[in-house]
Amino acid sequence: YMYQGTVYIYRCLSGSTTLLGSSAVTWSDAQRGQFRAIMSGSWIGVHVEGKFALSVTDTGITSGQPGVGYY
Repeated sequence: YMYQGTVYIYRCLSGSTTLLGSSAVTWSDAQRGQFRAIMSGSWIGVHVEGKFALSVTDTGITSGQPGVGYY
């Protein structure tokens, strides 16, 4: 069975949430939902099941700790 979903990248800052980008993704029943986020400077990339899914550049946050969530 093939599953379909969407990967979203948001910036959450001072109570405000901004959508930076989104991309449709698919994966098979045999795959386990592996997700990887890579952050370097202002660049953020996402891989799902070992395949590149989405990247964005965000200069809105210059310091602090990144967070990753899913549902």
